[in-house]
Amino acid sequence: MYHLVDQPTNVLSRSGHFLLWAMRGWRHAAERGACPPLALHQAFTQLNLRPMLPDFHIAMALLHHGGAVRLGFSSVDAPAISEDEAVLLGLWRDVAADENDKAQGTLVLLTGKETATPSLRAMRSTLAHLRGAGFDVSRLSLAH
Repeated sequence: MYHLVDQPTNVLSRSGHFLLWAMRGWRHAAERGACPPLALHQAFTQLNLRPMLPDFHIAMALLHHGGAVRLGFSSVDAPAISEDEAVLLGLWRDVAADENDKAQGTLVLLTGKETATPSLRAMRSTLAHLRGAGFDVSRLSLAH
């Protein structure tokens, strides 16, 4: 995951790029006091991902509000990947690869023991929706 820190966003696969954009968009909507699902709804709908939005929202809410660590995100159009974003992209990759022990361990550190399992469940469901919409989640981190 740390190999992505300070890398340009164009090193990400389509799936990784979408997740990064969605995480940034969710966080910035929440910071403005806007409803994140409403802010993301149009883009998710255009990509046939509207059914994914509730699970993604739950995952992000648990990561953001349930977390012991406050995660930092760059602006939606920032050209480089921040350290916290790289950690989360690595976490999404681990969940997609069914590396459950690794993902669970990371989630415990990020969200606490009680929130890790519901976070993992929401992330799995999010990725299932991405797969169903034709996204290749086996290569979340790098385009090549």
